[in-house]
Amino acid sequence: MPQIFISYRRVEGGYVAADLSDKLQQHFGENSVFLDVDDIPLGVDFREHIANAVGQCDVLLAIIGDQWVSSVDEHGNRRLDNPSDFVRIEIESALKRQIPVIPVLVGRVQMPSADDLPESLKSIAYRNATELRAGRDLRQHFDLLIKGLESLFGIKKPSAEKATSQKDPVDDSKQAKAGASSNLVEEIEKSLDEYTDKNLFVGTIPPKKLNNAIATYAPKVSPEHVLLLYDDTVFGSAKEGLLLTADAVYWRRDGEPERLRFAEIRKVGCLKYSLSAAIVLNEKEIQITQADNLTKCTESLANVIRGLAKR
Repeated sequence: MPQIFISYRRVEGGYVAADLSDKLQQHFGENSVFLDVDDIPLGVDFREHIANAVGQCDVLLAIIGDQWVSSVDEHGNRRLDNPSDFVRIEIESALKRQIPVIPVLVGRVQMPSADDLPESLKSIAYRNATELRAGRDLRQHFDLLIKGLESLFGIKKPSAEKATSQKDPVDDSKQAKAGASSNLVEEIEKSLDEYTDKNLFVGTIPPKKLNNAIATYAPKVSPEHVLLLYDDTVFGSAKEGLLLTADAVYWRRDGEPERLRFAEIRKVGCLKYSLSAAIVLNEKEIQITQADNLTKCTESLANVIRGLAKR
């Protein structure tokens, strides 16, 4: 099993790293991704610990967002200029051990120039980068990255003839449902019109959040049927918020779980309060409190629901 190290800054890349980790583990296998170095034992030199962790991997993916170069510490000093910066140590360790480093550009960021980087990191400015841009092309970006990693790891897909001969009998109805879900995810991404939020997940949803949401307010829903999840909790448990399936909206906010089937929705609107906003479905309100942009998030989710209700 190939081993992939994801390097990122929590302030801007945490949600991307989590989504990417889930996607890669689904494809390359559970435990194929090394995501965090939080569990460094007491008394251990963290530089050596990180270097050893990186050394066990076959490739390092460096998630580069808008603040990756300019991020500063509590003293106003640029983090990348600090030799003890975790991100810097991770990438330096990969470069020293000649482990492939792939820059992953997110948001609207462009590849940093060598002049923007410390001497020890300048070489990554000349590495062929990949993109994970939010919006209708995100699924294609994931696919291109996975294909690139397959090529790097020397993984070959079986020929069409061989794949057909080895194919197990499948349930055609399940395949049809999977295709329908994929089409609906694409519709949702188009409705969002490139809007993103750290609490909003479409298609690829962190398993822990998804399981918490389902257990709390959608217990009869299968994980594979969830198209979208919005987490409205302060600490990211996803036990309050909303989720969408092909048939209904499920939500919970300070009370009992609720559900409304798309066929029952007559009116979709938005309300804005001083510290929150709300999606209005018929006479019911779904509070939105944790989004970066409350108004934009509420309007975007309402637009998605409105489109699904019109099908």
